[in-house]
Amino acid sequence: MVFLDAMTFLISTWAEDLYRKKMQSILGEKELSRSGRTEFASVRVATRFGRKTTRMTITVTIEFHFHFHFTSLGKECVPNALIADVMRHVRTVIRSLMTPEGCIVAMDDATVVWKPKGSRQKRTRIEDRASVLLGLIGPKGVVDRIVAGDVGGGVSIISLISMEVIDRFVVSKSKIRSLCVSSVSGESILVGCDDGSVHLIGQNVPDRVVNLFELDGPASALRIVGQDLHIQQGWERKIVDWRGKESLAVA
Repeated sequence: MVFLDAMTFLISTWAEDLYRKKMQSILGEKELSRSGRTEFASVRVATRFGRKTTRMTITVTIEFHFHFHFTSLGKECVPNALIADVMRHVRTVIRSLMTPEGCIVAMDDATVVWKPKGSRQKRTRIEDRASVLLGLIGPKGVVDRIVAGDVGGGVSIISLISMEVIDRFVVSKSKIRSLCVSSVSGESILVGCDDGSVHLIGQNVPDRVVNLFELDGPASALRIVGQDLHIQQGWERKIVDWRGKESLAVA
């Protein structure tokens, strides 16, 4: 507001001085009054008696030029909180698992989110991006744990109650492709890797991890039927025993 008042005063003073100079050049007077109306009246009286009547219109044009300079912000100028907020909205769901109680989703930033029905969601983070998810049924008959195989060759056991990683197995350096529970209680789990290796993991397993056998390709899916292992490799299915040999039932 102060700036506008100052500009108005300067503009009015400048217009008045310009008008006075113009009138002096016409009338030859050395000094004119400061009132614009009085000056114009004196001109009309001076030119009424035989003199040429002169009318002058002074138009003052004022132009304002506004220059807007936009300066890009480098990474060092952006607050970390803003970066975190933006990154939080661009995460991608790469794996999901539906249960009667809710939904489990794995994000591309190694976050695993549990979204129970009628309750607030919980989240935790594993060592690497999840490549496969498996639900384990607890004593109450509902899924209470999640097994997450990751792209780094690890397998994490997550409790849905506390949403914490309660155990982790380092199987190999190859991506985990498939998981299968080998016991009703979920104490041991079959793991198929991208390099074709098949492992058995569990707290009661010797050394926690046992390499069972090697395949000539990745095990896309594993299933236990009786005493045999049904392994899916693309469009091909194999039925082998626990040593990787072709089952006698097929032979």
